[in-house]
Amino acid sequence: MLKERFRKFLPVVVDLETGGFDYKKNAILEIAIQMIDEEDSRLIIGESHRFHIEPFKDLIVDNEALEFLKLDLNHPLRVAVEEEFALHEIFKIINKQKNKYE
Repeated sequence: MLKERFRKFLPVVVDLETGGFDYKKNAILEIAIQMIDEEDSRLIIGESHRFHIEPFKDLIVDNEALEFLKLDLNHPLRVAVEEEFALHEIFKIINKQKNKYE
């Protein structure tokens, strides 16, 4: 069972895109998670979830970071949400997955 393979921890890959390297000054711009499932005793890729984040007030977004990420914060198809909402949703998704294996 999956929880036994990882000492009761749920394996989740987290990708965080930020507006720079200083965690105190630079905003979070995207959060993505990749769930890991088990099928026939093999690890497989599960569901993916991604949230565009509205940069937190007064935090910096470096132009170099936007260029590197190829990210346009004003793109009309970039539907961004507040950081708190995204984290709340991610934890709901992870808890649902965790309950699946308990």
